Amino acid sequence: TPGNITAAAHGLADDQALLDFYGVADRSELDRTINWAAGYSEADDGSAVDTSRGWLLADILHSQPLVVNYGARGNFTNENPELRILVGTNAGFLHMFHNGGTDAGQEAWAFFARELGPVLHQRKLDAPTSQHVYGIDSPPVLYTVDLNRDGTIDATAGDKAYVYFGLRRGGRILYALDISDPDDPRFLWKLDNSSPGFAELGYTWSVPTVTRIPGYADNNGVARPVLVFGGGYDPVKDGSGLVSDTTDTMGRGIFVVDAISGALVWSITPGADSASNLQGIGLDHSVPGSVTVMDSNGDTLSDRFYFADTGGNIWRVDLPGNQLPTASQDSWWLLKLADLNGGTAATDRRFFNGPDVVPT
Repeated sequence: TPGNITAAAHGLADDQALLDFYGVADRSELDRTINWAAGYSEADDGSAVDTSRGWLLADILHSQPLVVNYGARGNFTNENPELRILVGTNAGFLHMFHNGGTDAGQEAWAFFARELGPVLHQRKLDAPTSQHVYGIDSPPVLYTVDLNRDGTIDATAGDKAYVYFGLRRGGRILYALDISDPDDPRFLWKLDNSSPGFAELGYTWSVPTVTRIPGYADNNGVARPVLVFGGGYDPVKDGSGLVSDTTDTMGRGIFVVDAISGALVWSITPGADSASNLQGIGLDHSVPGSVTVMDSNGDTLSDRFYFADTGGNIWRVDLPGNQLPTASQDSWWLLKLADLNGGTAATDRRFFNGPDVVPT
């Protein structure tokens, strides 16, 4: 609601900074923009009227609908489970829709990323432009915990459901929501390039993979879930020149974070070796694709990663043993498998997707 949109809520200094952030002239225009974003139409004088706009959803470009199966929750049964659909749009919203029961087809709620505030006025104006307006433009990823494995996600019994999503060209941020109770979603965490240890994070193109790795466990020795994702995209690669003509300044590497807290577990970037970072020699190009994980010995832990970069390189990461690497970074390794950029206009290969791996 307009009343919730304040400078303090956005961490801004004053009302003028808030207006500048949203790209509007005054408070009246900001209120109309917020009402428009919430789905209301406008009267001829620009005031909000209590009717919905003819079409509410913005474009869904790279996001993909994700079905969440809550099973026999409430009045639903195993034969007729409760299904919800999540999808992001380029108006900056992650929507959840009902997909069953009397509310089928209705929106349950939508999360708006406040960092995308400027998108709203641009969408409202709908001005002709060659520059597409981007919001939540990356597919959401789900992680669930069904404690008794009965096929039902019951928050009152301790079951969990978490969703993770980036922005692609919408920004350099990764979000996590707790949707264990689909009618009471909670903000979990976010990471951006100002978060400690994430200065290298680029535009969040890389779709995270949920897995478990050697050496990272709780106090009972149970492996904790982590997210593994590429460092992101550097728009410098938008240029038509050769890869050798550009110098990436972001997205060079991969990150491993705790799936529940968002805490950095490990990374590989051009930064110096530390307790949580391996300096990647030769990591000169951004990594917009997903990281492919592999369990090479069947112990349910991912001990090998594969990823590709926009310089035409393929990389492998080995995580042997059952201990996290120390500050000396002498137990886990990074290896360049291939350099497939030929250096000419005809062979200037850039990889935007994660590699497929087939064990034999």
